[in-house]
Amino acid sequence: MSCPFDLLTGDRARKAFDISQEKNETREKYGRNSTGQSLLLARRLIEAGTRLVNVAAWTGLARAEKFVSVETWDIYRGVMPFVAIQLLALAALAVLPELATWLPSVVYGR
Repeated sequence: MSCPFDLLTGDRARKAFDISQEKNETREKYGRNSTGQSLLLARRLIEAGTRLVNVAAWTGLARAEKFVSVETWDIYRGVMPFVAIQLLALAALAVLPELATWLPSVVYGR
């Protein structure tokens, strides 16, 4: 059984943390920003054997927005519309699974 220390000091993890080894094309697809590169790192850590990865995706403030605090989890204010949209999308996919390939082809032209 491996311990958390092995994950941080082992060769597989060290290689996973080196995202410069990814192709530029892949890094561009994830986005050359903190969220995109964090998600890329999360993928690499999972591939290296990590069983749980958490990505905090705070991208900063919008122009003229006043800084109040940085909350990266349990943010409930205003989340219900997004939850409702996700539930509707899942329901639509359950009824029409072909949407899973049709919609990306429309959005990304593939």
